[in-house]
Amino acid sequence: MSAFTSVLLMVVIATGIGQGTTKPKGVPLRELTTAIDRLVARIDAIEPTAQPNLFRRHLRSVRALLLTEEGRAAIYCGGANDVSAQTTEIVSQLQRGFDADAGDWNSYLEGRRSLLMAYVSKRDNTVAHYWLTLPKSWQPEQAYPLYFELHGAGDPHPLGWAQGQLGLPEGVKAEEYKRPTMVPMVERLGFHVYPFGRGNSGYTDIGETDVWEALADAEATVKLDPARYYLYGFSMGGGGTWRIATRTPDKWAAAAMLAPAARSMKQDAAVGLGRNVANLPLWIWVGADDGLAPTARLLRDEIAKYGPMPPYREEPATGHNYLQEAQRAAMRFFDGKVRKRPSHFAFVADTAEHNGVWGVTMVRDLAVSGSPSFECTVDGSSVKIDSQGTPKLTVDLLAMGLTGEVTVTWNGRKAYRGPAKLVTIDP
Repeated sequence: MSAFTSVLLMVVIATGIGQGTTKPKGVPLRELTTAIDRLVARIDAIEPTAQPNLFRRHLRSVRALLLTEEGRAAIYCGGANDVSAQTTEIVSQLQRGFDADAGDWNSYLEGRRSLLMAYVSKRDNTVAHYWLTLPKSWQPEQAYPLYFELHGAGDPHPLGWAQGQLGLPEGVKAEEYKRPTMVPMVERLGFHVYPFGRGNSGYTDIGETDVWEALADAEATVKLDPARYYLYGFSMGGGGTWRIATRTPDKWAAAAMLAPAARSMKQDAAVGLGRNVANLPLWIWVGADDGLAPTARLLRDEIAKYGPMPPYREEPATGHNYLQEAQRAAMRFFDGKVRKRPSHFAFVADTAEHNGVWGVTMVRDLAVSGSPSFECTVDGSSVKIDSQGTPKLTVDLLAMGLTGEVTVTWNGRKAYRGPAKLVTIDP
C-alpha cells in the first residue's frame, strides 16, 4: 500500500466519505498473529521506562487493542467477512511507526501523534477506546477546554484510525510523514477527544454509551475545564452532535453540526426537541450541493422555533466534504463561549436515559406520557416549574447554583421552601 493510499484511507475513516472500498483478500491467521506478536513485543520493550504515566497508559491501550484484534482474527480469518489482510497491513504500518517516533513520548507532547486511551466498557465488558490529542505546551495541572469530536461513518475497523495516528507508511520517513488530522488536532487549543463510538453506530444505544464512557474516562485522566466543553461532528458525527446536544444541553458550552446526517430529524421536530437547545449556542454548516442540505435546513428551522436563528452557512459549490475552513469556522464560533445556566429553560424527554436538565429531572412514566416536558424560570431564590406528562420530579437546587433559602413553585402551587438541596416534588 502506497503512502498516498494509506493517508487517503485514514481520511475516509475520519470523514465518512468513500465508503464501499474493496478490501484485499485474507491472509493466513499465523501471518497475522505473528505480526501482532512482533508489535506487542516492541511495545513491551518500550513500556518499562515509559514516562509519564499517560504515555504508559497509551502503550498498554495499544497492546490491549492489538490482543483484542488477535482474538477477533481467530473468528474472521477465512470467513465471509475476512479483514485479515487489511489488519496485517495496519499492524505492519504500526510496527514501522513504533520503530520510529510513535515510541517516543515527545511525538505526543509536540502534537505529531495522538494518544490511544483504551478502557473496559461498563456496558458490555469489551475493550473500548478513544483518541486524545494534547494541547500545545501541555501543563498537567492546568485545566483546558475540551473539543469533543464525533466522527463520520466509514470503515469501522477498530485499528483503522490507529494506522494513520501511530503508523508509518512503507518508504516514508518519520520526519516527512503527515498524519491525517482535523483542525483542532493541529491548533491544539485544548484537549481533542475522538471516541470510536462503536464504529458506525450513529451514536445511538451502545454508540452513545461510548460517548459518555469516553468523556468520563477523559475527565478522570486529564484536567478539563467543565465550563468549556465543545461538541461537534461531521456527517454521522453531525447527526450525533444533534442527538447528544438535544438530550444533554447543559453539558456543553457550544456545539457545531457540519453536514449533519440527522436521520430522525422529522421525528425529533414532532417531539419538539428544538426547545432543549434554545439556550445552547449552535452553529450549522453544510455544502450547498450536499444531499444533507435539506436536513441541515430542517435543523436550523427547528431550533429557530424556540429561540434565535442559529448561525447557518451553506457553502457554495460544495458537496459532502469536511472542509478545513469549515472546521476553523467552528473553532472560531466556539471561542470565548462558556457553559452557564440560563434563567429560563425548557426540556422535553423522549428517552429513558435523559429526563431533565440543569438540575430538574422528571419521572418518565410511559403510562402517563412518552414525552414529558417542563419549563423552568429561576429568579433569584425563586424557582418556578411548569410541567406536563410527569407525575413527579426532582430538583437539585445546589446543581442550579442556588444557596440559602429557596422557594419552588410547581404547576402553580408552592411545592417547597427551605435550604438549597436535592428535593423531590410530587402531588
